Amino acid sequence: MFLRVKNSLRSEKGIFDLPSIMMGVVVTGILAAVTSAALILVVPWFQDNTAKNDINLIKVAETSSYNDTSMYTSFANLKTKNYLQKAMSTNACVVLSATSGDYTVYVTSQSNTIFSYNPANSAPVVVSSLPAAPTVCN
Repeated sequence: MFLRVKNSLRSEKGIFDLPSIMMGVVVTGILAAVTSAALILVVPWFQDNTAKNDINLIKVAETSSYNDTSMYTSFANLKTKNYLQKAMSTNACVVLSATSGDYTVYVTSQSNTIFSYNPANSAPVVVSSLPAAPTVCN
C-alpha cells in the first residue's frame, strides 16, 4: 500500500505536489494579512462614526427640547423626558453653559477619541480631553 502511495506521489498524475501546497499556504497567508490589516484600519473608523452619530442624536434631542421648553436640558433630562430613546453606544456628556444658555456635547468613542459638539460649530471636532467636571454623563 505504501508503495502505491509513494509511486502516485512521484508520478505526473499526482494531484498535489509540494510546490503547489506551499504556494497555497503563501497565498492564504497573504490574504489573511491583507484582511486583518484592513480590519484594523476599519474598526476605529467605524467606532468614531458611531460616536459622531450619537452626537447627532443628542443634537436632535436638544433641539426638540429647546423647541418645547425654550431651553436646553441635561443629558439625564433628555433620557427621562424621552427625547433620547436609544441607548448610547458611547460615553456621552452634556455640559450646559450657565452664561450663554448653550450646551456642549462630549462623546468618547470606543477607540478613545473624544469628540465635542457645540451649536456654534458646524460639525463635531476632536478634543484632547473631557472638561474638568462634566454636568451629566451616562
